[in-house]
Amino acid sequence: MTHREFFNRRKHIFMACFFFVLLVAIFAGYISVNEEWEWLFLVAYFCIPVLFVVLYVAVIFGFRCPSCRGQWGWIAMYSGSLISIRKGLMLCPYCGVELDTAVPSPGDTASSD
Repeated sequence: MTHREFFNRRKHIFMACFFFVLLVAIFAGYISVNEEWEWLFLVAYFCIPVLFVVLYVAVIFGFRCPSCRGQWGWIAMYSGSLISIRKGLMLCPYCGVELDTAVPSPGDTASSD
């Protein structure tokens, strides 16, 4: 898996969570209005802060470069399309690794002897 695929997979996961919560909010709001279940409106109401929490977690904690652990949150979430990072990004701004190179496995470390 390349670095680009790693970031795209992470973005898929976070956007799927975001759209799932959005769907729950819309569905709960629709049912609460049609069936007059006031308690279900609270579910829709509390989904709004959950949407912000999902985006916050994605930006602050969700994206780290697998090579240098650099914080990629804003770069990954707000560049490119909804499900992928921008194709023009070629290097990690923190360590300079090319995004189309393979992600190092957890056992690979650059140790000096």
